[in-house]
Amino acid sequence: MLLLLSFLEAFTRVGGGITLTKLIGLLLVIGWFGALATAGPVDRWRRGLLAGEPWLAASLLLFLAWAAMSLVWATQASNGTSVLLRFALNFTLFPIVLVAVRRLDDVIWLYVVFVTGALTAAAYGQLHTASAAAGGRLEGGGLNPNQLGEVLVVAVVLAATLAANRRWSPAARVTAFAAASLAAIALFLTLSRGALIGLGAALLIAPFAVGRGRRAAALALATLAVLATVGWFAVIASPSSLQRVTHPAKAGGSGRETLWKVGWRMFEAHPVNGVGVGNYQVVSIHYLLRPGITTHDQFIVDTPAQFPPHNIYLNVLSELGIVGLTLFLAILGLTLSAALRAARAFSRRGDPIGELLARGLFIALTGYLAALFFSTSLYSKQLWLMLALAPALSAIAERKTEAGDTRGARIGVHGASPPPTLGAPA
Repeated sequence: MLLLLSFLEAFTRVGGGITLTKLIGLLLVIGWFGALATAGPVDRWRRGLLAGEPWLAASLLLFLAWAAMSLVWATQASNGTSVLLRFALNFTLFPIVLVAVRRLDDVIWLYVVFVTGALTAAAYGQLHTASAAAGGRLEGGGLNPNQLGEVLVVAVVLAATLAANRRWSPAARVTAFAAASLAAIALFLTLSRGALIGLGAALLIAPFAVGRGRRAAALALATLAVLATVGWFAVIASPSSLQRVTHPAKAGGSGRETLWKVGWRMFEAHPVNGVGVGNYQVVSIHYLLRPGITTHDQFIVDTPAQFPPHNIYLNVLSELGIVGLTLFLAILGLTLSAALRAARAFSRRGDPIGELLARGLFIALTGYLAALFFSTSLYSKQLWLMLALAPALSAIAERKTEAGDTRGARIGVHGASPPPTLGAPA
């Protein structure tokens, strides 16, 4: 429910600043505490993030600690406090997902819900037509075109992953493939250059990350996707849409360049500690009048609150310095590593479905993180839920391996059946 409603969060307000997603998040936290309280001491430790992923847990805690410390030198500490709280709530998803997602069926459900939510947001935007503010680009569910494009990259990969599940019925696999196709079309309609680059990154890495026996099919699918993308913009898309994608400098790309230039100036002025968490938009105007051309000053002078740096890595770097970016990259690297570790564990166990789901998550996250080089969805629930799913998949793989080893110990060495008794049929 939290994942599904996160795609429509702008329409889930129940009063004031309270939304249904916040209420569901509160229920999840209560449920998490309840699960830990009713578990035995040993099980409670084994199901915790610190036991399963100690380096990831340490990176999350150190990042929060450094962000909290940055309030000391932040120009506007109150703004940083609210951002710090958002980080803390998103990081809480890691131990919650680790406890809640216990089976591969849970993972499949989350994939289905993610694809459904992304398509629902896109359908809402299509039914209500793209707004003039978005320049005719598809947006929906409270997500701007770039944000919608990012989640559609993930939806394309996850739907394709589900379509590759050979244990599903042909009808279910065709439905999943159709969902992947619809998500790709909706992605094209967003005209998000960052999302297209994210999709390209996912397609590029897919043949190398899908594992043995799937590389030829992944390469064929990636080739088909590239041809479909080129065909869409060459034949179906309008000339203005094609120009926006192929000539960014003529269609608004320079606005992002100005934001990046200001963010880089902040890093140059404060390379180690940054300007303080949540303070990019607060202090950006002080870094405008410096050597170097800035052609879209209105994003800094007129509406700074609406324009973060449109690059999550530069956002972290400018606000928290090289220390904060190092910890942030460690979090991302450790989650991607957990997904690959889960894939290898499932492969050793002979579980093709688990391996497929883990590799699909790795490819989806790769595309998502590449797209976020051009956007600032740093507090997106979809992002942190997908990141939190990686260590949960790794924990599932480890439990399956332990269960398999136990059965192997009972019936024979390395899982082999005991030798037949004398006189018994072979």
